[in-house]
Amino acid sequence: MQIPKDHLKLHFIVVLNSFVPLIVNKIELLKDAEVIVFYRTLTAFVLISLFLYVKKEKFIQYGKEALILLASGLLLAAYWSFLFLSIKVGSISVALVGMATTSLWISFIEPAFFGVKAKPFQSLIGINAIIGIYVIFQSDFEYGNGLAFGLVGSFFSAMVTIISSQLSKRHKPMVVTLYQMLGGWIGITIFLLFHINFFAAKPINMIPSWNDAALILGLVMVFSIYAYTVFIEIIKTIPAFTVSLVSNLSPVYGILFAITFTEEAKTMSKGFMTGTIMLLFSVFAYPVLMYYFNKFQKTKDTPTTPLPE
Repeated sequence: MQIPKDHLKLHFIVVLNSFVPLIVNKIELLKDAEVIVFYRTLTAFVLISLFLYVKKEKFIQYGKEALILLASGLLLAAYWSFLFLSIKVGSISVALVGMATTSLWISFIEPAFFGVKAKPFQSLIGINAIIGIYVIFQSDFEYGNGLAFGLVGSFFSAMVTIISSQLSKRHKPMVVTLYQMLGGWIGITIFLLFHINFFAAKPINMIPSWNDAALILGLVMVFSIYAYTVFIEIIKTIPAFTVSLVSNLSPVYGILFAITFTEEAKTMSKGFMTGTIMLLFSVFAYPVLMYYFNKFQKTKDTPTTPLPE
């Protein structure tokens, strides 16, 4: 059986994204996480603009649509900022556990804000996830703030996913990425100006080292431009169930990579692992239950042919 090309792309992107926390953890500017977002969004915007200009692609948007595209970029910048903060004050695995709740956030956000009808099992899945998080916090867990930042970041990730899915139906993927990078850069620049002038307790380093510059450029080229644009492109053709299920593998891959390439396995308590397993069970159970629920609904709604008299 031949696997469709878009499905292979999706799996590749998910595996690729699993390396992001490992790369970010090597950047010295992580101590000021917002600075990484500043350079990441700015560099991506400049490179995509040059690419579209050379290709003579039309990418200028006006009015309400431009504002929506830019606003989605603010959400993206918030997502990246909280992910990096989670890595900074916690660890790679802690950040990935928090980010694993994105699909659960989607299950609650869509009914609350986008008029999607809630499913009966969503509350049970959510309760199990909350219990898993509670178990983690009640164990000898040292990174409560890191997990909290990861959970907040996953909320913004869910919002970006929902809105990007809608935007991808109206605009080319590269155009969506361009405006989101611009919106994210504008938002993080305003935040940094206020933070530096009014709230920062100590000076913020805005000058990356050569090593940091190389890592950020790689982050932009591979993940911000290539991986993110391909993801926006394939969510138009692959069913939501498949995207959700495969995307849920990202934190699993990431935790395995972190255990393999770092010393984090030594810091994982039994409580952390138990809560993580409960949380990941909720993450995987949701799309599976969604699949069978939709299948049942289709069977239920299919009219039966009356028997001949």
